[in-house]
Amino acid sequence: CSVALGGGGAVGSPAYIAADQAYKDYASGRYREAAAAVGTASEAEPDNIAYRVLHADALAMSGQQAAARTQLQPLRTQLLPADQLLGAGYAAQRAYRNDWAAAWFSKGVDAIDAGQLSQDPKVRRNLTEAISDLERQWGFNAALGYGTVGVMNPAFAPSLSARKTLQASQEVFWRPPVI
Repeated sequence: CSVALGGGGAVGSPAYIAADQAYKDYASGRYREAAAAVGTASEAEPDNIAYRVLHADALAMSGQQAAARTQLQPLRTQLLPADQLLGAGYAAQRAYRNDWAAAWFSKGVDAIDAGQLSQDPKVRRNLTEAISDLERQWGFNAALGYGTVGVMNPAFAPSLSARKTLQASQEVFWRPPVI
């Protein structure tokens, strides 16, 4: 599960019980059930950011990207706790909002650098690569290769010196920002 259980409701409260069930459903791959359960928890405790992030993530994982974006939209203007930045980024990425995901991942990297979020250095590196990929909307690749021609039937093969080849290829790509 990419979203950590946050503080909030008292153990045994209806919101806590619903959220606990949502985390179990999410971990088992039952995303629609998780979304319904954490929706109940989130309604009971609307100030609990962890519940709201999990709700958006479960909605996105269950194929309800528009509903996930609706849940994430109000979080964009809030200062999220460090432990919710990465979860919000993953939820935004799954909801096809690469710009929101890159922003939350960038804040997550800043939180790691400031010591507010404890992560392995590989996680930080993966985040910076993800940010770069999420922000990339176009690019150009080119390749030039020189060498001998592959395996040929000797009866049809030219002499060895004539079997050299030069190959060039190029690619220009554009990616819509919602992919």
